[in-house]
This record gives sequence, structure tokens and C-alpha cells, in this order.
Amino acid sequence: GNGEDEITLSIKNDDQSPGSWGSFSDSSVTLQPYTGTNITMTVTPPSDAPYKDEGYTLQIFGTSEDGENLTSTKSLKVTVNKKFDLSLTVSGASTKKVDPDGSVDFTVNIRNKGNAEDTILLTLYAEDGTWKPEWGSIVSSVDLLANQNKDVTLSVTVPDDAAKADYKIGIKGTSDEDPAPNPVNRTTEVSVSVNQTYAVI
Repeated sequence: GNGEDEITLSIKNDDQSPGSWGSFSDSSVTLQPYTGTNITMTVTPPSDAPYKDEGYTLQIFGTSEDGENLTSTKSLKVTVNKKFDLSLTVSGASTKKVDPDGSVDFTVNIRNKGNAEDTILLTLYAEDGTWKPEWGSIVSSVDLLANQNKDVTLSVTVPDDAAKADYKIGIKGTSDEDPAPNPVNRTTEVSVSVNQTYAVI
């Protein structure tokens, strides 16, 4: 304009709520006629912001204090990167007793802690000779939306010649969507305590 003016800056998100994602180095500036200045805007999405293919639109408003609230608007597109994370937890008892030639089930909860849809690959593993992944059976994968969780069953069948001892089975969950050379993964474990049995021949 042709007179000194104070311009107040504000931000709104897609849903027209106040733009908590953005901040300005100065929330208002005073300008002389026909002049301009540069203001730094910093955008910080919240840590739990979901990934969206279309991104997020931030609307920037500059409102004249002396021009009968004359407002100019500028839209800014922000893309939130995909973040991959997950958790595995045993729901209920993680140690159970069982007889030789018997079976027992464990409930394992898988949570997608990332901000995008993911497929979690499940495998069973051993760390030494007392670990018996071959005794276990579990689904090979689970599809989960962001922050969604699901219970799956780990079924353990003990052979009839199993010695009385405590055995472990490791469960590993790996993100199938994570493009990193070493995709994010998490592990947990269960234990089966094989009972002593007696027989008379």
C-alpha cells in the first residue's frame, strides 16, 4: 500500500484449525510504503502425524492492521515422510507348562507404531540349543494400518520325547515396507517348561 502498515501473520492447517505445525521468526512486521521483507517460517509436524499421499496443506495469512483487515493468503504443501516402527508383546503369560506330546498357545500382540500402513513379517528364531523355534507355528505376516494392533496366536507342540527342561522360542517381527537396507524389526520370546512324566513298561 501507499502508507505504513503492520502485517500480522497466521497459519491454519487442512481442517482450518490454528496452524500448530508452523511458526514465524516474526509474527508481525511493520512495512513502509511499497516495501517488503523476508520472514522465516519453520514447519514442525507432530511426531504422530500420519503419512498422507496427498500431503498436508498449510494456509498462510497476512492481515493488514491498517487496511480494514485486508488479508492475503498463500498455500504451502508439506509432505510428511513415512516412519516405520513396531512392537511385539506377549499378552498374558509368557511362560507355560506342558507335557511331552502336548501343545500350548501364546497370544502375541503386534502393533504398527509407524505413521503409514505396513506389513509385519513374522518369523521364529533360536539363539542356542535350548531354543526350539521348530516347535512353534505362527502366521507369516500381518497387515496393519498406522498405529493399529492385532493379536496372533503362537501354537507350540512339544514332541513326545522332549526332556524335562525349560525351552524358549523367539518371535521376530520385521517391517516389510521399510526400504532401509536393514528394515526395522523387534523381537520377543516365550518359554515352555516341559513337565516330567513317568511311565511303567
